[in-house]
Parts: sequence; structure tokens; C-alpha cells
Amino acid sequence: MTATARGRPLVLAVEDDPGCREAFHILLDDSCTLLEAADGFTGLALLHSHKVDLVLLDLLIPGIDGVTFLQHLHDSAVDVPVVVVTAVDHAAPAVESLRLGAVDYITKPFHDETLLAAVAHALAGARAAAELSPPPQRPGILLVGCPLGLSATLSASLTSHARVETVPATLAGLSFLPAPSADVIVLDVDHLPLGDDVIAQLNAHAPLAPLIVLNAPRRGTLTADDLAAHTVVPAPVTLRALLDTLQRELRPTLSPLPAFGPRVTDVMEYVSRHYARLSLRDLGGALGTSPYYVSRLFHAEMGQTLKTYVNRVRVEAARRLLVETRGKIESIATDVGCHDASHLSRLFVQYLGRRPGDLRRTGS
Repeated sequence: MTATARGRPLVLAVEDDPGCREAFHILLDDSCTLLEAADGFTGLALLHSHKVDLVLLDLLIPGIDGVTFLQHLHDSAVDVPVVVVTAVDHAAPAVESLRLGAVDYITKPFHDETLLAAVAHALAGARAAAELSPPPQRPGILLVGCPLGLSATLSASLTSHARVETVPATLAGLSFLPAPSADVIVLDVDHLPLGDDVIAQLNAHAPLAPLIVLNAPRRGTLTADDLAAHTVVPAPVTLRALLDTLQRELRPTLSPLPAFGPRVTDVMEYVSRHYARLSLRDLGGALGTSPYYVSRLFHAEMGQTLKTYVNRVRVEAARRLLVETRGKIESIATDVGCHDASHLSRLFVQYLGRRPGDLRRTGS
């Protein structure tokens, strides 16, 4: 489903001139949500991490120029309308831009009516195309026996792009697998009570879902022959390696996962291990840069603050603990990094629309 179908269209402005970006806000804020990128690399990162409906693209931008930006979209088969808005008033770049898939070419300075008409026309064309071809389905990812921090980080990072479900590392958990809607299964054998039938049980549950195995084999009865037909991520498992493997294993007919930049992936990796006692200063030190730069970079690519992201990870971790353990809500709140149960409850209402006690009573 496009953002246009959901409500306000999401427009990405790749433009290094602050005055021009401000003009876009004045013209479009009443009808659209506007994302900003002051260079080509940031623009590509935002495009890959958000469901963008339209790109307003300058040709003369830092990092990579607009034509190279369009070439990337063309080569990657990224299906998003692009309106070029630039001071380059020559036939050659205009022809090249249109050849690479731009739907319109507007020169600066532009008339307000011209830009508004181009945006309306491009969005209408996207809506018509979406109605003719149903959007790809969000993939279902089943995590079996994965560590709490890793599963919470994946759930928080992919919430808009995939259906992520978790099963605890217990025999009871394997006995109550969710409905067979998984398109890919991730099995961490280092934390499971292994037996000969574990992989057979998962294959029977979702026979068409590829199986990704983490930390294999350290103990138990699984052998190399048992794993030969499956994808093994070697230890030590990193979030980047797992995300890359998930992307490769998903069927091409499914909606793709976002391509997070290397720095943002490093932030996610750190958060997955330290979300309960996170210090922005320690995070900056671990990445070898300033906390301010980390926060700015994360917000630019993800469209949310680092604080919001960490809170989402904490909520996902608490949700799993509430379902899988009998711990008191007060203790779970402290374990995931919240001040108290009241703090956790506010975060639950904000991000899940329900309270922790309601989730525990229903079990999901």
C-alpha cells in the first residue's frame, strides 16, 4: 500500500538549497508530508527506508548528482515517480532525466502553480498504477529462540516493512508455533533445547519458508548434514549479516526490506545489546564519533529520533517478556530500561495503543 493510499502522500525533497526546501514546505505541507535530504546519498538512504510516493530532485546536489541518483533508481528498478526541479536549463540533462524515468522536468525559478500541477499529476499517476497492480505483500519473519535484544531490534526496525513474530527458546514454544504465515524462519540453535526433530518440525510448519540458522552447531544433535539445505549465518552473528541474509532469502514477489546504511546499522547493533542501559555518550564512543552526529545521522535516515527508536525497542522487548515470562510488570519495566511501570505503560499506549496488563491478559 502506498502512502498515498494510506492518507497524506510522503514526498522526498532531495535539494541542497534551504530556501528551495522551505518553498516546498510552504506549497506542500497542507497536503503532503515532506522528507528532506540535502545530498544524494542521504536521499537514497531515505528512499530505501521509507515508503516514498514522490521525489522532488535537484540535479546539482552534493554526494552524487541528480542524474546518477536517477540512474540508481533505474538500475535498481525502484518504482517511484520523480519530478526534477533544477536550475539546469539545457536539453541534454532534461532528455537524460526523462530517459531514466523522471515524470517531469521543471526549471528554477518555478511558478507555484507549475510545481503543484506537476506534483498532483505525478501522484495521480502513481495512484492509478497502484490500483492496476496490487502492492507486494509484507513478508512474514518468524524468529525462533533468538536473543531478546536481537528480536526486539528487528521488530522495531522492520515494523513498517514486515510482520515479525517470535517464539521462545522452549519446547513449549515450539509446540505452539503461530499460524503458518512465515515467509522466512530464523532459528538460533545456541539457545534451543535441540532435538533431532527441531528442523523437521519447522519445515512441516512452513514448508515453503527458507530457514536461516544462527550459531550452528555448538551443541545438541544437529550435524552439518542436517543444515546442508539451509542458510547458516556464521558466528558471531551481526545484525548487518542477518539483515542481508533475510533480504536474499525473501521471495522477489514480496515487499523488500529497507536497505539501512552502514552507520545506522551500527547504531541498531549497539542498541540491540545495550537498550536497557543506553547512554548516548557511550554509543558515540563505541562508533568513534560524536553523540550529536550519531543522533543527526540516525534521524536523517530513519525519519525518527534515536530516543523514539530506543523506546520502540524497549517496548518490543517488554512485549516479549510479558508474553513469555511471569515476571511482574514493574520488574520488566526496569529490565528493559524504563523508569517504572507507569513509564512502560505510557510507552505501550503511545506505540501499541494498549496497556501492558491488557497484552498479558490476552497473550498477544
